[in-house]
Amino acid sequence: MNLGVRKDVAASYNRASDKAKADFSVISVWAYTNNKDWLLVDGLCKRQLMDANIDALFRFVSLYKPLSVGIEINGQQQGFIAWLKTQMIERNTFFNLAGKGSVDGIRRTGSKIESFKLFVPTIKAKKMWLPEELKDSALVSELLEELRFATGDGFKSKHDDVADTASMLLDMDPFPPSFEAEPEFVDNEEGTFAFIMEQEEDDDINSTIF
Repeated sequence: MNLGVRKDVAASYNRASDKAKADFSVISVWAYTNNKDWLLVDGLCKRQLMDANIDALFRFVSLYKPLSVGIEINGQQQGFIAWLKTQMIERNTFFNLAGKGSVDGIRRTGSKIESFKLFVPTIKAKKMWLPEELKDSALVSELLEELRFATGDGFKSKHDDVADTASMLLDMDPFPPSFEAEPEFVDNEEGTFAFIMEQEEDDDINSTIF
């Protein structure tokens, strides 16, 4: 990414487990443009244990050097913050934790669907973009599945983990860069990063979310 795009990592750890019936562990890397668009850059969506999540998070941090990292701290997830700070020292890799005031981490209020409803205007305003290069990845495929089956009453999909992670972007308190620049991804053969929007492919999202 060039200097015209700010990078944030939103990480949501649900049940850290590699069992087949467990919720997904989700880490998503987003860029924020001067036009206040959110561009999905990278991430993962899989069932794995917490140590694998920590390894993946530090790998993404080392690769993208985000301005801030959002960690959900509801329930037992509060303990992740202390663990991460210890890991920062051990790995000699440090990053800013998004939070409110003096509290590190993002504490959600209300249900997942209530949080997601607040994020719906961002989607409808075409301020969330998904990378064409990752359209077949587990992360994007699961996000599109959850968006298709999101209703005003809740998520009708099997999972809601990726959409819930996306809605965390509202709590990241981002600020756009001060000048215009085109997003560019150089870690592939073509040297470019193309973005698509789900709403342009599936108009049903406009009727299924609300």
